[in-house]
Amino acid sequence: MNVRWSRISATEKASYGGAAIAASATVVVAVVQGVVPLLGQGGTVAVALVSFLAGVAVTGATVAVIATVRRRSLAGDGPEFDVFVSTPMASLPESEYPVHRQQIMTLVREIEQRSGLSCYYAGRDRPEIVDFPAVDLGFRDELRALARSRHFLLVLPLSNPSSALVEAGVAIALGKPSIYFRHTSAVLPFLLRGAANSNHPDIPRIRVYEYADFSELATLVRVNGKGLFESHT
Repeated sequence: MNVRWSRISATEKASYGGAAIAASATVVVAVVQGVVPLLGQGGTVAVALVSFLAGVAVTGATVAVIATVRRRSLAGDGPEFDVFVSTPMASLPESEYPVHRQQIMTLVREIEQRSGLSCYYAGRDRPEIVDFPAVDLGFRDELRALARSRHFLLVLPLSNPSSALVEAGVAIALGKPSIYFRHTSAVLPFLLRGAANSNHPDIPRIRVYEYADFSELATLVRVNGKGLFESHT
């Protein structure tokens, strides 16, 4: 099992274990109370049924505990970042990445200074593409950070097969309120356009802002501040 059990404290392990036992016991007691009257009728089948259902109860409770640990290892105790900033990185030509990174860093500083919101941006400490981690480790880190962020911000300067679009889909699945800054020349994938226009209760609110020049985004943040994000939770 790929469960980070070693990261869970002894107290929490005991708590999870206790929950499993309690859940199992509750189901078993309920089953026994319903089936015991059958034992007076010589019900060997009833005994087997009790044993079978007890096993199912224990298995179900164990699965529930494992799922809880998985969620906890991913998301932690609660949000760590206010805004997860996603934008094309490795999909950009190596010569273009540093320039785009500087633009995103300008936007990140504007959000943090004007809005007082903390941002996660994977390129913050990676000035060159050669500074990127291994792809599997990068995906793990991005997923954890996204799970522990309150809002999702996509900055899409062009149409290309970027991992930022995958992160946008993950944000929808995690129920993160999202904002898409889309350049007028960039095209959102069909499903992201559909999600942005959806009123379905299971889809978080998504707003799309178009821009022709990157300076427009800094102005948008400067004028609207924290309300740009907080107004659509």
